[in-house]
Amino acid sequence: MRKGCLFIVAATLLIIGATLLLTRSQTIERGLRLDSFNSEGFIYNAWSCGNWVESRKSGVRVSTYAPPYTLVVVVQPHRSDVKVVELLSASIIGEDRVAYSVLDRVRSAIEQVEARPRSGIGSPYAAFTFESVLESIDDTSLELKFRVGSEASGASFTQSLEILGFEKKTRSFTFLDAISGV
Repeated sequence: MRKGCLFIVAATLLIIGATLLLTRSQTIERGLRLDSFNSEGFIYNAWSCGNWVESRKSGVRVSTYAPPYTLVVVVQPHRSDVKVVELLSASIIGEDRVAYSVLDRVRSAIEQVEARPRSGIGSPYAAFTFESVLESIDDTSLELKFRVGSEASGASFTQSLEILGFEKKTRSFTFLDAISGV
């Protein structure tokens, strides 16, 4: 009888251990981010996004963003009379300190300054999306030249932004997550 109880306990522990081992997951949040950089009458925000992919590595389900990364740059003017921001040039400064133009990768070089109620940014802004412009999440230098106002009477601004890379890992057991969610 005693051997039977030990066998049942051992089998139960083995089943629980195997279930936990087979349901491990890891989420890796990675990208680039710049929060509320204030300069020359504007506030700049930037972040990246990539393709969300899931794979299995050594029995662990891994979910993460993969390159190429898209970069979104938000320009918030302090003045309420600014209605349009026109991007004149945009360059990524490489490790070799050479500027590589990415203006051809921007979705639209002219953006309206408007409030977007569902965004996390409270005041009106212009957002520029650079499609598939980054191959890594290494710290990046971006140089922007833009104009506000009309072509004849508008003012031009040049701004260099240091956008920092980050990586945050979260590990869990999907079996335990499913049970605790019930």
